[in-house]
Formats: sequence, structure tokens, C-alpha cells
Amino acid sequence: MYILSLANQNLIKARLAHNNQVKSPFLQQASLAKIKKDSFEKSKKEELINQFHSEKIVSSEHLLDVVSSLAATIDAKDTYTKGHSAAVSRYAEALARAIDLPADEVERIKLGALLHDIGKIGIPEHILRKSDMLSDDEWAIMKQHPAIGADKVLKPNKSLHDLIPIVKYHHEHVDGSGYPYGLKGDDIPLSARIVAIADAYHALISDRPYRKGLSVQKACEILKMGAGVQWDKELVRKFIIIAPSLATNI
Repeated sequence: MYILSLANQNLIKARLAHNNQVKSPFLQQASLAKIKKDSFEKSKKEELINQFHSEKIVSSEHLLDVVSSLAATIDAKDTYTKGHSAAVSRYAEALARAIDLPADEVERIKLGALLHDIGKIGIPEHILRKSDMLSDDEWAIMKQHPAIGADKVLKPNKSLHDLIPIVKYHHEHVDGSGYPYGLKGDDIPLSARIVAIADAYHALISDRPYRKGLSVQKACEILKMGAGVQWDKELVRKFIIIAPSLATNI
């Protein structure tokens, strides 16, 4: 269980570099935020979020651009977690397809996974960038990011209300030990349970400053250890079947 605890501690940084064509004021703002190192100062964050709230979604392609650019403002902050949100989205989509969910639900999970860590836009930089273990006070702040993402970033934009359960509950555990609400079992939305596995898996196989990424086999062993405790047992079983093909087929 020590490895599982370590994995949980390491799921604290956000990610993704995704090239998008600038098609609106929000996307222009997001692009600037991604390339300027000082763009995550408080005023810049507030400006970006306000611009996002006023964005009018005109098509599914526009929605994908907006979601991808917003995710990029988080993931571009850390070289070691670059591409995380995109990878989590691909893995979550693959798992959703593996359990034969309808196409519209697969698409919702794909988009929600892209934004799963968007609440970290409201977490102080010194906490997000800290390379060693967080203090109890810092961890309490970090655990606020699902609620921040759902309530402060997504809720004001009606176009993204369907993604709120994914963002809000992706750190809940099936045994009730997760956060921020301590939900258990089927009380956790299926979409959030799917993203939780994809999120953990990518964190495990990715290089970090303090360790090399684990092999697919080792990462799957850790998922098995946490099945029925941290993650949905049946979803873990399905994911382990498809995991070896993800690196080459996605």
C-alpha cells in the first residue's frame, strides 16, 4: 500500500501541451498564457478564467479547441508532466470504448479527462511546483482543486456543465477514502471512476524528477493492488487488458 500512497502524492501536478489554431479571444488568451512564464500570476489566471466564462461555444470543434487550450494552460507549467491531460484523455476514451459506452458518453469522458486537473489553476504556484512531499496544510489546499475546477471554472459556462462530475469526483476512491467528498462505490459517477484510473496509470508510467516512469507491467500491478480500494475493480480489470496496446495504438 506504500506504493499506492506514493502514487497518490505524485498526482499533484497538472499538464498538457496541445497545439490549437487560434479561433477566438479565449484561444488567443490561452495561447499567450501557455508561452509566457509569468502567465500564471493571480491576475493572469483571473483574466484567463473570465475570458473563458464569456466564451460562446459555436460548434463541437470549437468546444474541443477551448477545452484543449484551457487544459494546456495548466499542463504547460511543468516539463515533467507535459502532455498528461492529453494522455489521460486518450486512456479514458479507450477504457470507455472498451466497456461499450455510447459514443456521446465516450466523447464527454474524453473532454472531461482533458480538464480533470483544471482546478489547479486556482492552486498557488509554490505548491504546484514543490518537488518534495507537501505539508499537511499544503495538501489540504491541493485537495481543493477538484471543487475549484468544477465550481469556479466550469460551472459558470453552461456549455461545460456535463463535464463537472468528472472534474469534481476524479479523486474519489471506491472505499470512501478519497477527496473532496469521500464518496464510495457507485456513488462516484462512472465517468469519474474511468478518469481516475487513466489519471493514475499515466502518472505511474511517466518520468518524474524523483523517479523514472514505471513499466506497463508494474503500473498494472499497482492498479491491481488498488482495485476495490482506490479504483473500481471491474474497470481496472478492463483497463489492464487494453493497457499494453495503448502506447502504440493511441
